[in-house]
Amino acid sequence: MELCNSAFPGVLSVDPSSSLTTPASILMNFKLQCQKFIELVKSDDVKMDAEERAAQALMFAQEVLEKFKRLDPARKDMYVKELEDMTYVLAWSDPEASPNRHYLGQEARDQLADTMNSAVLGMTNQRKHMPHVHIQFRGSRS
Repeated sequence: MELCNSAFPGVLSVDPSSSLTTPASILMNFKLQCQKFIELVKSDDVKMDAEERAAQALMFAQEVLEKFKRLDPARKDMYVKELEDMTYVLAWSDPEASPNRHYLGQEARDQLADTMNSAVLGMTNQRKHMPHVHIQFRGSRS
């Protein structure tokens, strides 16, 4: 996140006093913080047992993720729902057995990476050029 903030300061901005902060930047930051929560849940840190990891993840959710409801009140219900759905994996002794296990998989990471890439490209106005490059690439293979 630090690297992204230094290279593309508006993509993850959540500072209410910054002109770079938008509902989209708040949402992108939220999604990355959610992934951090998931990584805490999935951690295989041998120094902590599953109960300690769950407690650490829950504390992270309360301290970090709760602030998004205040940062973007228009999407408060969406943030609450997402937090409830994500933290539900902690109710299972094996989070991979949870009905919400899709948060834990590689597909969720890949989707987040695609969303992040789109946000960065959109910020640098490169999104509109991507289809053109893609078409040229296809044409050069024929």
